Amino acid sequence: MTEPLPSLEQGLGEPQSYGARCSADGLHPTHGQEAMSGLRMIPDRLSTSPSQLPTAATQPLGARPDILAPMKYLKYWTDRLANPLRGLKYAFMYDFAVRFEVFVFGIVGIPSMYFLFGPFRARDLLLLIFCWFFIVVTEIQNSAIEIALDKLHPQHDEAIGRSKDLASAAVVWAFVFGLVCCFFILSRKL
Repeated sequence: MTEPLPSLEQGLGEPQSYGARCSADGLHPTHGQEAMSGLRMIPDRLSTSPSQLPTAATQPLGARPDILAPMKYLKYWTDRLANPLRGLKYAFMYDFAVRFEVFVFGIVGIPSMYFLFGPFRARDLLLLIFCWFFIVVTEIQNSAIEIALDKLHPQHDEAIGRSKDLASAAVVWAFVFGLVCCFFILSRKL
């Protein structure tokens, strides 16, 4: 990690034979543009002016457009979605509450309400689906908070217990919101 200091005979502006890797003039580190040439950069549409964007008019006549260009963006976004998908996989595999809420409320609950109480209007069905997503998202956040707090402070602590209680209270509050929405929808059907 640490390297010896250069000798006194060697000047500050001269290239060093050992130590940090420098450019030929000895003043600029090599981790600049030369080392970054291999980085894959995705252009930002918002930072470029419309005149700089490639169009069919700016391409030479008969030139084929880059067909694989959308694949670069697809790879970019699939790389970014790896962590959330891993989190969802963990939630479904190891968290019983998330599995329960997804299957009982979403897969069984909403369709059974639809078949028992007749067809709903589109906005009523959308409200039920929103409530279901809201409950599941709150439960995933509750699980994430509990896992993080257990890892940070494994011993019993009153403040940690209160924060876990608050996170679980958010789940209960989301469930109460779902019950109120169900009552609102069913009150017009009965």
